[in-house]
Amino acid sequence: MPTEKILAGARRSRRQFEDNQALYEALVTQGQSPKVMFIGCSDSRVVPELITGAQPGDLFVMRNVANIVPAFGLGEAGPGSAVESAVLHLHVEPL
Repeated sequence: MPTEKILAGARRSRRQFEDNQALYEALVTQGQSPKVMFIGCSDSRVVPELITGAQPGDLFVMRNVANIVPAFGLGEAGPGSAVESAVLHLHVEPL
């Protein structure tokens, strides 16, 4: 992807942020309260918000290789910590 395309996207994102400033301020002052955790692959072709039509604050997203959440005690704390944070602190609802 050419650098200019990335920079143009960053400028467009800034304008979108300014257009939705009230939403972002509410997410800061009231905190996030997503109802869904999306565990997805780190694949560059997968964009959880695009796939689901989610807005900022709708999804708690964790991306890793192959969507794997190892069983507790296998030495990999990252994915489990993300799930624990989602359930215990953000009160994401189980399906």
